[in-house]
Amino acid sequence: MTISVKSNSYPNVGAINKLHKKVVDKIIDSLTRRDSIQLSPEQRQNLFDCMEDSVTKYRIDFSLNSSNQMEDPAIGIDLGTTYCCVTVIWRDQRMKIISSSEGSDTTPSYVAFHEDGSHVVGKLQKTLLIES
Repeated sequence: MTISVKSNSYPNVGAINKLHKKVVDKIIDSLTRRDSIQLSPEQRQNLFDCMEDSVTKYRIDFSLNSSNQMEDPAIGIDLGTTYCCVTVIWRDQRMKIISSSEGSDTTPSYVAFHEDGSHVVGKLQKTLLIES
């Protein structure tokens, strides 16, 4: 089975996942280069994992609801400078916004890495930044 995405054909979902990882890596490279940010390999992996969380949440949600689904949906990911959002769009133009873990349709684009290797993302990090 061949999967078509934006006029490109992929032999399987694994090929699309590989492309997705490549795109996320390019986004991280672009952001860190633009803002002159140095990330350790662990910090880079943490950021990559955070970005993957939204896609994973979609995959779980879609698999739970796919029994009635006839066609593959498209995923729109907006990695904005202020907020991020993930939307699922079906061919019949139905759309579903994937909510954040806090229940919001958008997630603030804030990430902090700490010396101990931990990280904070989204609304919590924005709140911590405002309070400090």
